[in-house]
Formats: sequence, C-alpha cells, structure tokens
Amino acid sequence: MATTIQISKTAQKRLFKMMNEMERKQGVRVTYNDAIMLLLDKISRHNQPQDLISHIAKFEGIIDISEARKILVKERQKDEYREK
Repeated sequence: MATTIQISKTAQKRLFKMMNEMERKQGVRVTYNDAIMLLLDKISRHNQPQDLISHIAKFEGIIDISEARKILVKERQKDEYREK
C-alpha cells in the first residue's frame, strides 16, 4: 500500500543523493522505500543494548539517577506518541 509523506527539500535532496550512491554501488534501481528501509535498518542495528550501555557509561555521574529516569520516561512517551 503506497502512502504520501511530507519531507523538507533538504531531506529530499539528501535522500535522493543517498539513493544515487546506492544505485551506483549496487548497479540496480533503488526506490525511496528501499532507501528509507536501509536507514531504518541502520538505526535499529545501531540502537543495540550494548551500544546503549557504553553510551550511558560515558555520562556516569553527570546526571542524577532520578533525573535520568524522568528524562527516560519522557523520551519513551514521545517515542510511543510518534509510533501512533
């Protein structure tokens, strides 16, 4: 099922440039859907628990635990809202 999304001209240009690079490397036509799925795959692979733990360790002691939990809950709520 196809749908329409709105993106900025800057995002469109960057996505198109990425698609051209993918086409050049793979030698086949690449759709916007292919490019978006690749970006989503990269994000999901990047956000692994080990990565999160290593990133958190960098900031240990900088922020109070209770404040960090509040921020985490707030950010998770934003994520859930965006998924709807």
